[in-house]
Amino acid sequence: MAPVSIERALSKGLGHLLLQVLYSRLSLKGLQCSGVGHIFAIATVSCAQVTESFGFQKQERRHIKDYLRVTIRKQLALALQKLNHARTGDELRYRALRASAWTVGGNLTSVAIRLGSNLVLTRLLFPEAFGIMAIVQAIMVGIALLTDVGIEPAIIQNKRGHEPVFLNTAWTMQAIQGTLIWLIVCGLAPFVASLYDQPILASLLPVAALGAVLGGLSSTKLVAASRVLNIKKRVLIEVSSYSLGILLTILLAWIYESIWSLVCGGLIGALFC
Repeated sequence: MAPVSIERALSKGLGHLLLQVLYSRLSLKGLQCSGVGHIFAIATVSCAQVTESFGFQKQERRHIKDYLRVTIRKQLALALQKLNHARTGDELRYRALRASAWTVGGNLTSVAIRLGSNLVLTRLLFPEAFGIMAIVQAIMVGIALLTDVGIEPAIIQNKRGHEPVFLNTAWTMQAIQGTLIWLIVCGLAPFVASLYDQPILASLLPVAALGAVLGGLSSTKLVAASRVLNIKKRVLIEVSSYSLGILLTILLAWIYESIWSLVCGGLIGALFC
């Protein structure tokens, strides 16, 4: 029997029959890498028994055994690859759902705290204070967006995002960005105060911009945790620091009844974030 005809016959009949018998008798579900050698040894013995039972010559049996050995090895490797892929997919799906739940829960909690604090602060401060703080926040957010270089997305997406050298470089750039925002706000403060005819903005803006400096000094470990969908720790820290800032804001507003309580509360929240 020619080798080509043997391979064709095995690929259509004997090889698939032997693999089906092995797969029916050996469960690949939950199989560890240490069990592959055991299955492969059983497959090799089965090859010898099958070829002898069919009455092949010695050289033909060797050729058949080699062919079946390669075929079984490929099939086992493919089965293990599919199994590991399924496990990885299920684990990733679970972590993604858990991270989404923590993110949604953190956002809803922050919104509820913000709504409750606004209801309290409107009873303690004059309405003009909220209008002035809206101007401050608009300028701060605008400058932050213009100077954003995508540090956080870079940590999450880059394949080196877990390396200490990469994280240290990102933290340095983050600190430089926060300092740059503060310098720009300090330079614009007199012009903004003149534009809105609110002299207090000239002193409010530089102090409020210190929050950007404090934010630039925050640890990149939280972003690295988000990279692996470990959102729980980050959400707890952000909600806790925000709640602490709100409580101190309400306390300062109750004591001093001044717009500076809003600024100081924001700085305290940024300090512990």
